[in-house]
Amino acid sequence: MVGFLRLTILLCGARFTVHRWAAALCLSVALIASAGLRAEPLSFMVVDDVHYASEEEYDWPQIEGSQATEAVRVRRNVERSRQTFLPLMRELKEQAETATPKPAAIFSCGDLVHGGPAVRADLHCGNFIRQFESIGMPIPLLNANGNHEMAEAGMEQAYDRIFVPFLARQVGRPLDARHYSIDLGDAHCILLDGLPPGRNGGDHETRLWALGEKQWAWLEADLEANKAKSHIFVFTHATLWPLGNGDILYGNDPTRHRALVDLLLKHNVRAIFAGHKHTNCVTVYEDNGRQLVQMIPNSHLASTDVPPQETRTIAYTPEAVVPRLQTNWDRWGRNLVTQYQSGIVHHEQTPGMSGYFLVAIDGPTVTVRMYRGIGKKLFREYVITRDPTTGASRFQKP
Repeated sequence: MVGFLRLTILLCGARFTVHRWAAALCLSVALIASAGLRAEPLSFMVVDDVHYASEEEYDWPQIEGSQATEAVRVRRNVERSRQTFLPLMRELKEQAETATPKPAAIFSCGDLVHGGPAVRADLHCGNFIRQFESIGMPIPLLNANGNHEMAEAGMEQAYDRIFVPFLARQVGRPLDARHYSIDLGDAHCILLDGLPPGRNGGDHETRLWALGEKQWAWLEADLEANKAKSHIFVFTHATLWPLGNGDILYGNDPTRHRALVDLLLKHNVRAIFAGHKHTNCVTVYEDNGRQLVQMIPNSHLASTDVPPQETRTIAYTPEAVVPRLQTNWDRWGRNLVTQYQSGIVHHEQTPGMSGYFLVAIDGPTVTVRMYRGIGKKLFREYVITRDPTTGASRFQKP
């Protein structure tokens, strides 16, 4: 990470080497815990589906000779990335340096890189890291991997070999899995891997999103260990609530899906930030006075200039949310919408909108600001508060 000072600290007789920002966060959390003080306001940014790609990272004769349709898609992403990737990173850097309260991290909800067939996976991952580090970002970038990080041509192996160590440097500690968590002040942030090693159902177009037993047990333990935190946020590529179809976490397993919903409700997760759907969207589910808020920014920018769009509040019905009925994903989606529609108290979509979230935490209040395109253009603002008695989330409609 460019410009970061590494510090060696002694804690309980053990020696650790960490980045300066990580040491500062550890110290601030310790002081808050020991003194019973209210945490200082802070913020973080959220992106999803950036789909970085560069022309030299693909074997074009191979992909154009065997998968012409996919070649068109990859070229489209290469051109989008050429126009928008560095401008987006520079804007995030500017927000990191000037926003109030000061941002502490950037969270990516997966598909940070495009991958795909005939990709030179090591070069692809390495180039992303070099491009990102060339910006001199003053805060860490943390990723919850999506299907494109796992997409064909050795991407999964390259991600584990090259990208996970990069994320470990960002976090300031070794990582032994793609899922991990981090504290920001009195907030706890959990990043999930919906396509873990040993999964069933393939990786890209044959995916079945699930955590696996090992990660599920880790998630239960991590939530329990951090239940005293004022705010818990979850970052995942696959969504929890259907949108378009049932290509979501546990879309094919309604029993396990319900168990995950109950687990997150039990621990008063403040918000779930997700991606994958390439649709700016907010969904709020309520059960016995507790709410789960799912938010997707859609950072798959077609250009740097994203005009204002109309936000639509949509009835959460099977036909409205899953308009087609052609695949297993569609059938799973309709079944889950039917199961949960009575508890969905708010569902909005803004077609054509893309950008990023800036999330500010001040005591019990979380403010999520949606910025469109490049240029720090505020589009919409949401407020989620922590109930002082139960700790449950309360979403305030814009």
